[in-house]
Amino acid sequence: MKITKVSYQKTYSIGPYLTDRIGFEADLDGHESCSEAILQLRDEADKVHKKANPHLYQEEGKGFGDLPEHKKTQITFGPPPVIDRKADELKDLIDDCQTIEELKAWKEKHELVPVPVLQHYNVKLEVLKSKASSSGTKEV
Repeated sequence: MKITKVSYQKTYSIGPYLTDRIGFEADLDGHESCSEAILQLRDEADKVHKKANPHLYQEEGKGFGDLPEHKKTQITFGPPPVIDRKADELKDLIDDCQTIEELKAWKEKHELVPVPVLQHYNVKLEVLKSKASSSGTKEV
């Protein structure tokens, strides 16, 4: 059997559940072996991937290894979790409102609020409306 063509494909991980597949096909000219050609194609795939994704091949900075574990930066694939203390404070202010009028006055002062705070506002508004309707108080 005479092999005249070789192909090589490699799949690289580029993130959680993300891969990049690079592949090449080559004709053998008769002067090189099949294994030599595969090695060349593998090296070429590695070069292409390194050029397209240099951030995956960064080396540690000088002295980085000497830092204590808690001071080393860890690479993550997404924003770090954020504790939004302001949102909690706004929710507390909403909870302090005892009437629909107070709640609506609070809303006028705080036009732009994060979605979770707005959802909390809507829940509080429904609670106050149900209290008002059960006690016979007129809604505003």
